[in-house]
Amino acid sequence: LASADNEAQEVVDSLVQLSDAGARSLEAALAAVRAANGRVETGNEIQLLIHHGGHGVRIEPILREQSLLLLARFISAKEPNPRYVGLQTMTKLAQVDGVTSELKQHQETVLSSLKEENADLSVRRRSLDLLFGMCDGTNTKTIVDELLEYVSSGEVDVTLREDLVLKVAIVAEKYAPNLRWYVDTILTLIDNAG
Repeated sequence: LASADNEAQEVVDSLVQLSDAGARSLEAALAAVRAANGRVETGNEIQLLIHHGGHGVRIEPILREQSLLLLARFISAKEPNPRYVGLQTMTKLAQVDGVTSELKQHQETVLSSLKEENADLSVRRRSLDLLFGMCDGTNTKTIVDELLEYVSSGEVDVTLREDLVLKVAIVAEKYAPNLRWYVDTILTLIDNAG
């Protein structure tokens, strides 16, 4: 246990030294992780991807692809804990430039996590957050239509309903393809949400 703590501290120290020395590339950070662990842990790759991706560092496509494949397995799990972790991490990844289009491949899985009858409320919240994060001009109508259908079904948990309605309104305003669609969407939302 002490050895693992020492290795973890060495990784942190290496990363801090790299940062202090002005080494800003993700490859340098991965090299530090490899040196401390002997191999790259996928969890470490994902953390570095999130951290460095948000700071304008170019992320290798293979690293993004491998991380998203691992997370896709998490969000497809039956148990709530791995699903929650996968959804939460994907939500963070949605903030990294260039990752949103790759996240859209998992849109149906995320929607089913939101709508699943006996899913944990925290999993549903993370699913909604991820849908909100992956929304852009190309998939807004699809996501909004699915969410409106879900609200009108009456199956939305009371504690989730307010957040869902707010996010639909924000997305509809932000990415409305035209004024008519926006007004129709808001009127439908008001009618169904009560």
